[in-house]
Amino acid sequence: MSSVLGTEARRAQRAQPRGSWRSGSEIIGYALWASDGVAGEVTDLVFEAESLCVTEIVAVARRFFVSKRFCVPLSVVKRVDALQRRVDLRLTRAQIRQLTNPSESRAARS
Repeated sequence: MSSVLGTEARRAQRAQPRGSWRSGSEIIGYALWASDGVAGEVTDLVFEAESLCVTEIVAVARRFFVSKRFCVPLSVVKRVDALQRRVDLRLTRAQIRQLTNPSESRAARS
């Protein structure tokens, strides 16, 4: 009986929004906010091969029927708000539009 109650309690904890996050993959799906408004949605993370540290956030900006993928370096992340499910950046939307496509940035590093 106690194991059933424990399982239900864990489900209830997962259903409630948390004030902090434990894994980088939890931010996938979060809104990406520039200093002047919404910039896109987090779709993936870029990891360093040797240390498996996250180096960049991959996001997509959708405008009408056009989507553009871009990478945001972690150095421009201002904060991650788990309750509002958003990542705030220190860049404007115009500066974000100048960022490169993820495949282009990886090819340039090779």
